Amino acid sequence: MARCPITWRCYVRNAITVTGALSWRNFLLRLIALGDSRMSEETFKTDVEQTITIYERATGRVATRTRKMIGKHGEIAALSRLMINTDLQQGFKVLCKRGQLDNSFESVVIRFQHLFGTDTIQAARWRLAHLNELL
Repeated sequence: MARCPITWRCYVRNAITVTGALSWRNFLLRLIALGDSRMSEETFKTDVEQTITIYERATGRVATRTRKMIGKHGEIAALSRLMINTDLQQGFKVLCKRGQLDNSFESVVIRFQHLFGTDTIQAARWRLAHLNELL
């Protein structure tokens, strides 16, 4: 199993600290374990907004296209479209470089997988598992 090239020094949901080089398999398993099918759609929307805000602070730019897409299609449909799109979004690249993939849309999809279709979930998992190939 390939090791994550990023050193994680961040808090993941529920105050579980992830430090050191973490295998992608373990990273994904932790994300899945933290996902709770009882989590509300309101919490989901808060996580989506938080992800956008983190990206905007990191880049100093407003995520205009993402916000428009969410306004037009809603959070679930917008994230589904982004996951299935073959283009790698700038937000994913930025959060990866900052060691904050736990705040990416891919991680949000995994945490709230009960809201998404199988294709969307598989695409999010694939992106996280194949980071070295994508960047």
